[in-house]
Amino acid sequence: MRKNEMKKMIGLISSALVVSVIVFGCGKNENKAAKTAVEQPGVQPVAERQQRNYTKAPDFTLKDLNGKNVSLSDYAGKLVFVNFWATWCPPCRAEIPGFIRMYDKYKDQGLEIIGISTDRNGIDVVKRFVDANKVNYPIVMYNVEVIQKYGGITGIPTTFVVNRKGEVVNKFVGFPGEPAFENEIQKWLYKKAS
Repeated sequence: MRKNEMKKMIGLISSALVVSVIVFGCGKNENKAAKTAVEQPGVQPVAERQQRNYTKAPDFTLKDLNGKNVSLSDYAGKLVFVNFWATWCPPCRAEIPGFIRMYDKYKDQGLEIIGISTDRNGIDVVKRFVDANKVNYPIVMYNVEVIQKYGGITGIPTTFVVNRKGEVVNKFVGFPGEPAFENEIQKWLYKKAS
């Protein structure tokens, strides 16, 4: 390799490492801080005050795998997990069986999950994956506008927890494990929208 090619290669590798640290590091710190705040009794009054400051979840309308429109507003009054994912993403694939179980267990009590596929290889790839994995919750295809509405997605999977009032109350970047999602269900599913 020539010297210029070597410099370019080192630059590309360095850039990729920086982006990886930002994407994966930010998600872990964000969730750890949120968990710590909930577990410390002295912080609880602050957390309760912050509940009034949650932001409204951006509404969207996207096509499902059968071409039908699906909007977040269709699920008003329910607890909704808005999950950005892709078929080629190992952590995304790892969290799907848990979402299937949780949806089966809690859908009649008001849990909804909307999987927003960020796949660029087309709807057929997503359909085959959904069928093969027996995904039982709505899957829609993304567009850039929705990603922008949600502040840009820095890594997948990314899951927004939207309470019954339509407010974003938590965000997970990466797969935090099924117990973290169960905790969100227990915390928010049985609170009324009032």
